[in-house]
Amino acid sequence: DLAEAMVSAGDIEPGSIRVLENLQGRSDDPDFPFPHSTRLAAPEWTLAALPWTNWNLSRAVLQALTAITPEHQAAISGKYATWVAPLSSFGMHQMQSKLNWIDSNNK
Repeated sequence: DLAEAMVSAGDIEPGSIRVLENLQGRSDDPDFPFPHSTRLAAPEWTLAALPWTNWNLSRAVLQALTAITPEHQAAISGKYATWVAPLSSFGMHQMQSKLNWIDSNNK
């Protein structure tokens, strides 16, 4: 939603960015709500807990976030739709490795 937000804020003109072949609703994640032309390699944001975080607290936070619907005041205020189970980051790792951004042998 970065492009949409930039248009709304007046930072860029509508139509100044275009999706070459919009896969929205047709790609590996048909529920992803924004136009895109490549496979989705990574989620927008990933949740994580530090090793010493209490497991019950982590589970409670996850349950609370995934219960939020697009109509929920938190989603409206935060300008997001919902929280979902995280996607695999394997695709992102593969892309970074192919671009030599990371050393695949040093895991």
